[in-house]
Amino acid sequence: AVCVICGQPALYSYRLIENDTKILLGEKESYEPRCRRCYLLGKNVSA
Repeated sequence: AVCVICGQPALYSYRLIENDTKILLGEKESYEPRCRRCYLLGKNVSA
C-alpha cells in the first residue's frame, strides 16, 4: 500500500473513525494506509 499523505510505502492502517472498539470492520471510510511518519502525526495530517 501507499501512504495517502506523502506517497511513501504504507506500513500502518490509520483509523479515521473515533471508536473505542478493538476491532472495527470497514474499508475506505474507516481506515487509510499511512507510512510511519504520517501515522504518528495522526489527525494533524489528512488527505
